[in-house]
Amino acid sequence: MISQKRLLLAVLMIIIAVSLAGWGVWLWNIKTQPNGNANNINMANANISNVNTVSNVNNQPIDTSDWQTYRNEEMGFEVKYPEGWRVEEGGIGNNIINFFPPNKSSGYEYSGDIHIVILENSKNLSLEKYYGEGEMIRANLFVATRENYPINISGIPARRFNGFPTMVQGDESNTVSIPLNDKIIEVVDNYGWHNTDGIFNALVLSFRLK
Repeated sequence: MISQKRLLLAVLMIIIAVSLAGWGVWLWNIKTQPNGNANNINMANANISNVNTVSNVNNQPIDTSDWQTYRNEEMGFEVKYPEGWRVEEGGIGNNIINFFPPNKSSGYEYSGDIHIVILENSKNLSLEKYYGEGEMIRANLFVATRENYPINISGIPARRFNGFPTMVQGDESNTVSIPLNDKIIEVVDNYGWHNTDGIFNALVLSFRLK
């Protein structure tokens, strides 16, 4: 008969052996995949890098030297927009700035326009809380969009949202949200028309505080 003490010792040794084996596997995984968590970080950095590269889908750089400058004195910011485009201020609640390409007259039909929306954020909520708990009824971009990630716009921690479903099935818009004091500036690429030409990215990256 195996004494109770020896049986307890055997069970304890088995437990220790299994624990050591598990720890060894964990260490082996870390050594063989040193970039496990880093891969996620690198993907986020790649996304940031993509939005900060002013180029089109063919990786051809966009020359913005001849772009015009829109200045908003009240809000204290400015952005560049392509030569030949037209700017209209107003819109719903008088808080929208529309940038229309040469072939577009007005309105929101398919056309490739980009617009900036100035939203009230009187409680200075974070973007997460604003879109989830804001005073006005707005879709939660963190949930509704296909992907989102942090970016830096003119030294301001902002966020990029890609793939916001529109009312037209299969179409998606892209948005960059920039918190600015008691306001939130949304720059919107309607229906994702500028996913490939780089114009939306270039306009966003030209955002500057005056």
